[in-house]
Amino acid sequence: MTDVTESGITPEFISLCSELLGNDLLAYALSCRPDELDALGSSTLAPSQAQAEVANILSAIHSQIPEDVGVEDIERVFRGVLMDLDQENRPRIVRMHHYTSGQEVTFLADNDDMVEFNLRNLALDVYPAFLLPPDREFGSMPQTVNIHVSSLAHRHPASAAFLHAVMADPLLQRAFPTDTEYSGKTGYAYTNAGSAWSLQLLRFPNVLLERAWRQLAASERTPVAFSERAAEELKIARRLVQGRTSVVTLRHALAGVLLPPGTHATLDCGVLREATQQDWEVVPEHVKGMVETSTAAGETISIHYEGDIVLDYNFPLRMRIQEWDPDNLRGEFPPDLPYPSEVGSTLTRLRFSLVLAAPRDGRVLLLPAWQTIDLPLSSGSGIGFADLKSNPSILPTQLTQTEFDEWMTLYTKLGTKSAKRLELAFGRILRAMSERREPVDMLVDAVIAWENLFGTKEGEPTLRVTSSIAILLEQNFEARAKLRKRLTDIYNLRSDVVHGNRNLEYSEYPQCFEALDIAIKVLKVMILDRPDILDLPDGAQRSNRLILGN
Repeated sequence: MTDVTESGITPEFISLCSELLGNDLLAYALSCRPDELDALGSSTLAPSQAQAEVANILSAIHSQIPEDVGVEDIERVFRGVLMDLDQENRPRIVRMHHYTSGQEVTFLADNDDMVEFNLRNLALDVYPAFLLPPDREFGSMPQTVNIHVSSLAHRHPASAAFLHAVMADPLLQRAFPTDTEYSGKTGYAYTNAGSAWSLQLLRFPNVLLERAWRQLAASERTPVAFSERAAEELKIARRLVQGRTSVVTLRHALAGVLLPPGTHATLDCGVLREATQQDWEVVPEHVKGMVETSTAAGETISIHYEGDIVLDYNFPLRMRIQEWDPDNLRGEFPPDLPYPSEVGSTLTRLRFSLVLAAPRDGRVLLLPAWQTIDLPLSSGSGIGFADLKSNPSILPTQLTQTEFDEWMTLYTKLGTKSAKRLELAFGRILRAMSERREPVDMLVDAVIAWENLFGTKEGEPTLRVTSSIAILLEQNFEARAKLRKRLTDIYNLRSDVVHGNRNLEYSEYPQCFEALDIAIKVLKVMILDRPDILDLPDGAQRSNRLILGN
């Protein structure tokens, strides 16, 4: 063992190198955990001989940089020296890691698959570049990859060997069918996610490695795991080029509600879980923020506008690759690549089942915050987001475990064929609750939901719809007659307003809210207590069964 002072591992050394390289890359060079760096610098943790020697090398490299250059230039030069290739074409920083860890990881060819062999070895050597913090000039952009990633990958001999192996592969070469003057071998990809982009052979290794990095949680990012994930990305690419479906994650973030701590659920479509800091990295800063409220018991509940719940949806991705034609980019989209309708249906089902599961004084409502899908063979993940800061419907809510369990039960019930017929009603109710600012719009949506449940194109709709609801919700003639009178008044109010007979008066606003309450109550009764009504195929048969009886 070497004395701490002799080794040069001092608090000043740790502070300087952490500033220039980041904690993760410095820990990689010294083969320790990032949380052990301060202990090494303060002598709480004695360094090994190898760690001491590498620290001295890092100090020597830094001392050779002229003092009169700017901070950013020192950073650029220091990082560049460490990412340079040695005589055996390995990055210097990788050699340091091998020396301090006492082990070197390489992979042998698997069944003569030289594409995977070169990609996995490239991943091992480019790994440390991914540990670098984002470039300063791009620091405000989410998930920026440091420029040393593409630079090192481009210079590494394994990259050229990988590209040669790709063009020798009968399947993968089909992804790059067109020779272009400036970009080399290129193709154009369409997907059923509604996106299209160019595929460049020269960018292929970077695209695979960058997506492999994004697919790993921060705690999973080891050299071996990264290399293995890169090989998995290659398998996905092969399936897509072949025209086969590959399941990828479509990530939906939902705001307004907190799950019980540590709770998650495996659903039929993916995983519902708590959001993490890594999820929020994709969100623009202007969308982020917090809102809080206090409960009657004095408890403060705080939620993030960028969403505290995430649904990792299993998206069945399909892709078609065509010739690169700069005169016809994003022309007619292939009609056999429609966006899966199940995506929107699932989100509606998830949100509406929570409305039914947690009947509080203030309705519990999930609002879509953002969604992103990290597409294979693409340079990054696109994101669509909503700015919820001006949405008055957001009400911070902490779910209890009982409410969560009921939510999951109702989510399952809404997945039946019978319940899916009522998706229009679910959607109208959610719009009335979350999107409508005017009571008249809420009224229209709520009555449309009534009609979706019990309406028919035959006969007089008001009597049929209001009678069906009254019979379903009340147990005796007097109560049913009284409720039907209120429902008829609401129905007529909707008709008057929609047909331009008059405007909605302020005194009639409560009827709009009552219309929405009734729609929610009817659906909950049908789903939980009257499956015999729910199972009928249309509004005519549902209303007939209620009005005429069994």
